[in-house]
Amino acid sequence: MTVGINTLLGFVIGLDGERVRDAREHLRALSPNVRHLAPGAIVPLPAAAGAIKIYVLGPPLDSKLFQIQDSASQTYQMSATLGALTNSLAIQADGLSIKNDPLAPFDEGAGLFLSETLAGKDEGFPKDLAFLSRHYAGPLTAPKLPPDLTRSTDQSWRRIDSDWLSSGSDLALQLDSSTNNTSLVLAIEVVATGKVLIFAADAQIGNWESWTKVTFPNEGSTTPVTGADLLRRAVFYKVGHHGSRNATLSENGLELMVSPELTAFIPTDEAMAKKVGWSDIPAKKLLARLAEKTAGRVIKSDDKWIQQQSEDLGVKIGGSLQSITVQHGSPGPFEGAPYVEIRIG
Repeated sequence: MTVGINTLLGFVIGLDGERVRDAREHLRALSPNVRHLAPGAIVPLPAAAGAIKIYVLGPPLDSKLFQIQDSASQTYQMSATLGALTNSLAIQADGLSIKNDPLAPFDEGAGLFLSETLAGKDEGFPKDLAFLSRHYAGPLTAPKLPPDLTRSTDQSWRRIDSDWLSSGSDLALQLDSSTNNTSLVLAIEVVATGKVLIFAADAQIGNWESWTKVTFPNEGSTTPVTGADLLRRAVFYKVGHHGSRNATLSENGLELMVSPELTAFIPTDEAMAKKVGWSDIPAKKLLARLAEKTAGRVIKSDDKWIQQQSEDLGVKIGGSLQSITVQHGSPGPFEGAPYVEIRIG
């Protein structure tokens, strides 16, 4: 399994993260002044920008949180195939035991290890297992074969051991050395109103969970500002990782965004995602919950009204969404080029 997923990741985004490092070093070289800020810091800004505060929520300082990329209870959808693959990877990494795999179809005592079964190690080697060995994996290479078992031609074409790779593409953007959980996450507060804009980048479960322990100094008060407080005051949410299911936490994430003014924006391309095998981007169940939380104020970058002239914007103005201006034109950097302007307030 590890070899298969490593091959997939190496092809898509570079197995060891070298492409991410190259991008980081290129950006670092663009400025002589590079600042590194940890969660809990408020970004120092020029006096002219005093009307806003920028809070650093992530990435987490605890490297163990980088490995928490999914959760059956803290996300809005868990497909059986993807969930089983995620849990099997966690088992390999000692993050989950077979006993507490929530998606295992049978309990621990109802199964046998395939490798031992095919090697003839199970006591008694009953006929059904002999049939399995002959027609699933044959010919057997075990040192001792039961008297009624004869060698057959190669049956390896019947095996489905690697079929799980068909669902591996759904994890390709999530498993590159936990890169997504190292995302920089910012909360921007408009000081005069206390309203907050959340930019979660590609943060996954471990990154989100770390915000519950992040606190910030609160000018004029002994009570610190917390990650949960910022989420409760959020009026704009840039949806994480193109709308993938495991990049928006539920109970301690989106469900904390209780402002009736909430608006959400998803930079996504569903057609392209399907072409590369990511069939659930954006995740349908997450989209439905976002629509409920925002009273329909969800904007996707691949919405038809953005791509082509339309009288119907497909999203209602209201809450924090003050206006939308769309200009359709010829692509290019000059006057008349297409653009979309969204005003949040």
